[in-house]
Amino acid sequence: MSEVFCGPTAFKLHRISPQVIGLCPPLPQPRGDKNRTELRSHPVVSEILGTPLHRLVFSRNELSNGKLFRDHFWSGECPFGSIWEHELGVSVASPAMTLLGLASSIPFPQLLMAVYEMCGGFAVFRPSEAIEEAMRKYWHGSSERLGFWKRVMSTKGAPTSLWMRPPLLDLDELKRFASEVAGHRGARPLAEAAELMTGPCESPFEVQTSLLLGLPRRLGGMGLTDIENNKEIRLSSDARALCGKSTCRADIYLEARGAHRPVDIECPGAVVHDSNESALSDSRRIAALQSMGIEVVPVTFDQISDARSLNAVVSLVAKRSGRKVAPKSEGLLRRELDLRRNVLIDWNAPVD
Repeated sequence: MSEVFCGPTAFKLHRISPQVIGLCPPLPQPRGDKNRTELRSHPVVSEILGTPLHRLVFSRNELSNGKLFRDHFWSGECPFGSIWEHELGVSVASPAMTLLGLASSIPFPQLLMAVYEMCGGFAVFRPSEAIEEAMRKYWHGSSERLGFWKRVMSTKGAPTSLWMRPPLLDLDELKRFASEVAGHRGARPLAEAAELMTGPCESPFEVQTSLLLGLPRRLGGMGLTDIENNKEIRLSSDARALCGKSTCRADIYLEARGAHRPVDIECPGAVVHDSNESALSDSRRIAALQSMGIEVVPVTFDQISDARSLNAVVSLVAKRSGRKVAPKSEGLLRRELDLRRNVLIDWNAPVD
């Protein structure tokens, strides 16, 4: 039987794009590689996964944590559909099972970030130099899109570590899974993370902004807990004339309160939006939303990275949408600082 990779190793496997998988030979099976020398030197392990490899075992007699493997014991039957067959010839925990494996080993804000990535329309994967070179040779510069995965290019046409793809996991499915595994290690924080998620996002920047603004104050957020990500808005006839579309989506949306207007907080990440074509599209969309009485507040990564400017953004959004934001106590400010340390990190950093 092949290994069942889980936790951080499974998370990395789910991030690999089809463009890269197509270049890699299958991982060697245990019976043909008893000493696992082929596995240790396999390019997927050396260039992507690293060691130790996290795997599930179903008997305590199989536990053998060494330099190559870090074993995780699972008693009883796994939930139906929680083990997938991977294109590289091994078994891997499903996205929901992968998140359960992460839930007890990483800080809660970073678990939330992983949930948003799995349930969102993006993946973050930075190929090594060797893989980049192989992609250039094999795909001959046509590797930006393959199937439903599309690599995001920089404004100068260089490939980035951001990939657009359909969500790997539905939020309702994640909630059902968390309920099904209640009692297992990590189930409680996973269930809480699923309840706190405010909708699918299209980029890490949207997630970081959503967490800083939308998490409850007890968790270090700004307490705008009724935000909604990626909200679809049906446009009026005048708005359609301005942007040429019948609907558009708001990155982070707050409904109006009282006599105030609804607010759309836009997160124009540089590599996604910062081109002449994208800038024109964004301008038309903003004009269309404003024609319908929706306040549009663009934010930048620099603004959310600085505590003072983030507070100014929150004050502006609260004022426009009819919400009140009370000053934070010293204890809440410490929690905010801790949240910022966990959220404002390099998204490419390995999950171990």
